[in-house]
Amino acid sequence: DNLADAFRHFFAIRAGRHVTSDQARCLTFRSARIESETPFSFQMDGEPMLGGQQATLTVAPQALRVLMPLAAAQRLCGHQPLRERSETLDSSRR
Repeated sequence: DNLADAFRHFFAIRAGRHVTSDQARCLTFRSARIESETPFSFQMDGEPMLGGQQATLTVAPQALRVLMPLAAAQRLCGHQPLRERSETLDSSRR
């Protein structure tokens, strides 16, 4: 990617088009290892991680709660938000 690609990606994210982009993937995992032949940078908890060639990401179940509008949650996640799913599960157990 070059500077023009970076601007294109930035504006696509701001407009919400990254969710349907053919260059974006939504993956479910507990642990993932990312490796690259060239150094890459990313952010973890808002802190820049610069210039590595590998990263291991581990997800702690239910460790992060995110508040967002219902429509955004359905569009991003492709299913009901957890709060509504848990309410549905609770009512079915009665």
